[in-house]
Amino acid sequence: MSRCLEDVLSIPIDYPNYIQLEDMNQSFLDPLSDLNLGLEKRDNRYLHIEDLKRPERPVVIEPLKKLLEFIEKRKLRDVVRGARACVTGPFTLSSQVEKEGLTGRFFKGSIIQDIGLVEQMAEVVSRVAYFYGEEGSTFINIDEPILSLVVGRKFLFDEYTEDLVIKILDTSIGRVKTPTGIHVCGTLSTNLMNILCQSEIDVLDHEFYDCRRNLNIFTKRDLERHDKKISFGSLSSKQKRVEPEEEVEAFMRVGLRTFGEENILFFKPDCGFRGLGTNSAETYEITIEKLRNLKRAKDRL
Repeated sequence: MSRCLEDVLSIPIDYPNYIQLEDMNQSFLDPLSDLNLGLEKRDNRYLHIEDLKRPERPVVIEPLKKLLEFIEKRKLRDVVRGARACVTGPFTLSSQVEKEGLTGRFFKGSIIQDIGLVEQMAEVVSRVAYFYGEEGSTFINIDEPILSLVVGRKFLFDEYTEDLVIKILDTSIGRVKTPTGIHVCGTLSTNLMNILCQSEIDVLDHEFYDCRRNLNIFTKRDLERHDKKISFGSLSSKQKRVEPEEEVEAFMRVGLRTFGEENILFFKPDCGFRGLGTNSAETYEITIEKLRNLKRAKDRL
């Protein structure tokens, strides 16, 4: 973790996230399962055993503390503009939790089928996010990679409605006092775009480099009418090729022309870099070089 912090902050990234080395679901569900909140882990499966309760103390807070301590120790407050914290969202966490008796066709056994149980998970997420803000994070991002599968042109589950999905998203960030964002992977539907725009979340974070169709989902008018900003995926998180900074800059300019300079808050990779592979020195170096070129390209604008 120390090496990652050293390398990322030497670039430097304007809004570094705490270093997330574990699986994005496991890193939250493991500690939550230890707190007697209604979740239990058995044989590497997460089980919903009773109504979920909100945690009363911070969960997974150490990586953020290490980031903030590193920034302070290296006197980087004038270089780093803020500290991000990513929280896996209620839909994605719910897709990994099972409950006896749920036998739907999709996500068999998973509580994501039951919108009421996802609402319970949103209350849990809201407390996790709240504690990140209290610890010193200046931007909270809800990670919902699965949401584009659940909300397509139609909802994957019959009991889902637009109002309920919006309510769950708003609940998950309802206790947060800092600006908030949401990351959703893949190609977005117009249905999902409308839901995200109606939520209380400030910044919409998506893949644009590898999902060019997303350039046509939002318009400047959509963003400005709903007071939303874009976090613009500007290079691939799947391809091991390091994009030259000139190429990244050119694509950033596509984003500026499409959405308006005033509507793009962040330039970033499409997603996290887990898709490049793990436990490889080569993959690590590619990741750092991608981030360096991202920063260089942004500075050229």
